[in-house]
Amino acid sequence: MIITESRNTIFASVSSTQKPIINRSSKNDLPPELLAEAQQKNISILAPTTANLPLLYKNYPDGSVLFPNNVDVATKFNTVIQEILKNPGVIEFFRKIHIQSLNSIYAYFMKIYTNLNLTNPGCSQETETPTANISTFLIDETTYATNKKKLIMNHFINLIQAQFGSSIISYVPTTPSDMAVSLGKVFIHNDCGIDLKNYSKPQTDPKIIADQSVYFNFLQKYIDFFQTYTNYLSQIDTNGTNQFYLMAQFISNLINPKDTKQTTLLMDPAMFFYDIESMRAIQFIPFVSSTIPASSKLIPWAPIITNAAIKNLTTNGHAIAYFKDATGKITPNQNEAQKLFLLIETGPVLFEQELLAQPEWLNSQNGNIRILRACLGDFSALVGTGILDIVTETVIQKSMNPDAKISPQASAKRKNSALAPAKVSK
Repeated sequence: MIITESRNTIFASVSSTQKPIINRSSKNDLPPELLAEAQQKNISILAPTTANLPLLYKNYPDGSVLFPNNVDVATKFNTVIQEILKNPGVIEFFRKIHIQSLNSIYAYFMKIYTNLNLTNPGCSQETETPTANISTFLIDETTYATNKKKLIMNHFINLIQAQFGSSIISYVPTTPSDMAVSLGKVFIHNDCGIDLKNYSKPQTDPKIIADQSVYFNFLQKYIDFFQTYTNYLSQIDTNGTNQFYLMAQFISNLINPKDTKQTTLLMDPAMFFYDIESMRAIQFIPFVSSTIPASSKLIPWAPIITNAAIKNLTTNGHAIAYFKDATGKITPNQNEAQKLFLLIETGPVLFEQELLAQPEWLNSQNGNIRILRACLGDFSALVGTGILDIVTETVIQKSMNPDAKISPQASAKRKNSALAPAKVSK
């Protein structure tokens, strides 16, 4: 998407007074009195109600119905459902892992998405009327493949919004679909149910270890199913269609049949979310990412924002953008900068949005498929990327490697250089 507004329009504001600053996390904070009540009552949308629990996952279809041509996936699907029916207490646990992971991916994507959508090669915005330099645009596309990467990220954003919002609705079916994402973020940010910190830290009490092993064993099976299923994203035919897409399309037709005479397959709660936007992303991303040249360079921070930070530009009494160093302090020195932030006026507050330069995974089909797998349930694909919060990543690691000695501190240091972004402006 090319931004066509002038610089003045982009950073327009309604007040010259300094306003409170919020970010993507703090904007979901509950008022102290409501948070205290939620904590006191252990309020959580992830825990099934007493009345609803006996109904969940009953009369679920057999894996052979959903995956008739893929015995490996069908078998592992059946294992997961059988474990849930045997130990329904795991529902809140795996829901927490699932939705926390999706939420982390969403926040991560927005950093990349914002940066790419403020990077407009060949577009000059010195006046109210933008102008385009076709030659510059074509050169940039050859060097950076900016347009293709923007399209891919747009599809990733659509996908993660659909997966997150649909998950929330599956927990609370009365949630309005157009508010599922915004309300879901408030729910999850202030969730007072199961505490994953109790599962991430080392335990010495034999009873606690035994109790938690049930949850870790289930999570291993849950992730194993999604690993096996999403592995079909990499199996692409000569027409560019991946096998996961065909399997998802088959399930979608069972759940939402186009033929009115066909019986609708019921799944309570819903487990697979294959709306139009998700299906487009599943089909589009693996194919288009394969067309990005191996020599494509990483897209750095958007020049318009780095320039604003370097020059300390302000509008209506506040900075437009600024750098932060490794300690989190604002610095005018780009050489010390570890992060770049844009400050946007949104009503009575200023919204701080971090910009992330293009990560390396966006340059390859394998990298894109790895992140796509995570969006579709294989959260083990995120281990070592720095995308997940430390606690969630540690719990996932412990389920995958139960005998390994993993601490949150060690997990925090595990960064994958393949995901490192560029910082230098073009």
